[in-house]
Amino acid sequence: MSVKVTLSSRTSSKSMQQFSKKSLDDVREIKNQAMDGPLLAKAREGFSFYKCYERIFMGLRKDQLADQIRDILAMNFQGGRLSDPRLESVTITAVKLTADLQQATVFYRTYNDADAASAGKGLHSAAGFLRKGLSEALDVRRVPELHFKYDKSIEYAGRIETVLDTIHKEKKDSQED
Repeated sequence: MSVKVTLSSRTSSKSMQQFSKKSLDDVREIKNQAMDGPLLAKAREGFSFYKCYERIFMGLRKDQLADQIRDILAMNFQGGRLSDPRLESVTITAVKLTADLQQATVFYRTYNDADAASAGKGLHSAAGFLRKGLSEALDVRRVPELHFKYDKSIEYAGRIETVLDTIHKEKKDSQED
């Protein structure tokens, strides 16, 4: 890691050496602390420290930004800011961001599954308005493009639950025989 420092004419070379040694020691200390945690496995696989460090902390930033986007979008639906009747029963469940933070997939649910198609059309038409609201609330250079997708996770979880129940009943019946 290279530290670029602008020196005044009064700065001696000895103080510069102390500064560079101290900053290098700080970098080593951070590296040693980070290597004890999740970076250790990646470092053993041959990844560099800085790539691993970047992946972990960029992932945290991505998750935090996704949570902020979800909260801001949800406030738009609660506050009555949207007058489209197709969006009355919409609930934002999750937001997934791409690695470059340029596109966001917004997962939504409706109270009635029959309203999902019309809600999708309503969300598509309100995307510009929602994105403008995000630009006012977020402190990012570029607000991500919004793509809306119906969240089927509850149906999927219910299907898994019924399959597990059937397996459990079959296992219980076979043990009784």
